Parts: sequence; structure tokens; C-alpha cells
Amino acid sequence: MNSQERITRFADVLLPVPIPRHFTYRIPMEMNDLAATFLRVIVPFGPSKVLTGIIISIHEKAPAEYEAKMLLEILDVHPVFFEHQL
Repeated sequence: MNSQERITRFADVLLPVPIPRHFTYRIPMEMNDLAATFLRVIVPFGPSKVLTGIIISIHEKAPAEYEAKMLLEILDVHPVFFEHQL
């Protein structure tokens, strides 16, 4: 893929917080080929927390309400569970 074909991708991540929604994070270009649904990821949350979550979807739409923070790390190579378990 050359630089003209680069696409900004986003991941909706389910986090272990008492808020009934997912959060959208930007996928760094170097992780585009590694990111997939149902993989565990490490993400920043709030001003100083770092949490582990699970990618529930990947898309190209930036959130309108806030600027998406970057995924920090992808922990798995293969999904840790499947959609029917969600």
C-alpha cells in the first residue's frame, strides 16, 4: 500500500467501565493490518488511565463528539471470543 492509499481506520472498543456504550479509537497506520474484531487491545481512557478492551467493530468513521485517541497496543493475534459470545 502506498501513501496515497492510506486509510484512517477506527475501532469501536468495549471497555470494562460502568458506561453502557463502546468507545471509538483511531488505529495507528502500523497496526492497520493487525487490527481485527474480537481482539484485546490496550487503550488510554480519561486523562491518566490505561485499560484493556475488546474491538467490537472496525470502520472508517471518526466520532463526531470527540477526537479519537490512538490504540496503544494489540494483545492478540487471533480473536479471544466470537460474536455469538458477545
